[in-house]
Amino acid sequence: MDPETGAVYAMVSKPDFRPGLVAENWEELNTDEDSLLLNRATQGLYPPGSTFKVVTALEYMREHVELPAGLPLYEADPEGFCVGQMMVRPFATSHDSVGSLGYRISLPDGQELGFATDLGCYTEAVEEGLRGCRTVMLESNYDDGMILVSDYPYYLKRRIQSRSGHLSNSDCAAALPALAQNGTRNFVLGHLSQNNNLGLLAQQASEQALLQAGLERGDFTLQIANRSQLSQPVLL
Repeated sequence: MDPETGAVYAMVSKPDFRPGLVAENWEELNTDEDSLLLNRATQGLYPPGSTFKVVTALEYMREHVELPAGLPLYEADPEGFCVGQMMVRPFATSHDSVGSLGYRISLPDGQELGFATDLGCYTEAVEEGLRGCRTVMLESNYDDGMILVSDYPYYLKRRIQSRSGHLSNSDCAAALPALAQNGTRNFVLGHLSQNNNLGLLAQQASEQALLQAGLERGDFTLQIANRSQLSQPVLL
């Protein structure tokens, strides 16, 4: 699409069908639960997704949150910026929102913490951003089996499972052994889906990956970040 004029240069809708066989397969196409005849590029209804979360959050803050006078705001400088005595270094994550970032935080005593949620895939930038951090919080959003049978509409499942969506339990688990080999000892699994995941499934996937990589249970800590209450403190 031309961003200035809106002219559409190419368009793809999935799942697709063969136009030359519409008459022959009409009954099947017309009753298919996936609605193959619906052009999702022009007729599908989609939630605005994470791109719009910034707008709604800012509007809520304007109406309901009175920020303290002189509250400091920090620009996410890719070279890093200081918050008090902490050095914060942002890195890009693959998600369908503008400026989606993870963070590496260096403490005055030399310890480092890494945070990465809202990422559809574990990229080199994320790997580099988390490598060497003693404590890492990584997204483990959904279970591959649960999302397939959930009542989410097809387009939303595709969005979540895409490379700009969210990280699955299996993809999260696959990233942990390399982090452990580079010094990570405390793992926190975050941003679990309320509908497409269970804490037990996420924890089992990650624990199994670490144990199969040769680590002992005493070599690491592993916990699930609670959604609506305080989680267990991590001792640094």
